[in-house]
Amino acid sequence: MGSGGNRSGICGYLGTRLLRVSLPVLALLAAIEPALAARLIVAKGSEAGSGPGGYGRIVLTFDRPVTVKAKLAGGILLLGYGERVTPGPERIAEEMPAFVSMVRRDPDGSGLRVALQRPYQANVQLAGERVFVDLLPEGWSGLPPPLPPEVVAELARRARVAEKL
Repeated sequence: MGSGGNRSGICGYLGTRLLRVSLPVLALLAAIEPALAARLIVAKGSEAGSGPGGYGRIVLTFDRPVTVKAKLAGGILLLGYGERVTPGPERIAEEMPAFVSMVRRDPDGSGLRVALQRPYQANVQLAGERVFVDLLPEGWSGLPPPLPPEVVAELARRARVAEKL
């Protein structure tokens, strides 16, 4: 009976000691974590015609490659990042008034919520540090819009350099 009490005293002592040592480490990690997060450099929008064949394009530029997934829910486009991202300047609603009415960042830095003017289909294309999100009319048929030629050329150049290395 007496040895059980001694064991809990040792465990309690070690637990307290471990807690005292780990709290500063956890605080340090919490301070470092935002510095390791990817940074959204710019978020821009553009409209390629607002008629029946027109589409909107949101371009997110990060400081390093980030995975982005799109989900449509009741007139809201949810753009979720594969990781926490520090916010950057964005003027999507001002640049795409025929497509977007409002943009809000998730408080935890995990994505954007984009209120759409009407229903669209979303197409996401990752290209290095840039992510292209196309807003296509509901009746869109055929292939989605291609990446800009300069983006394709830059990706090809990077592939050639990587191949040589």
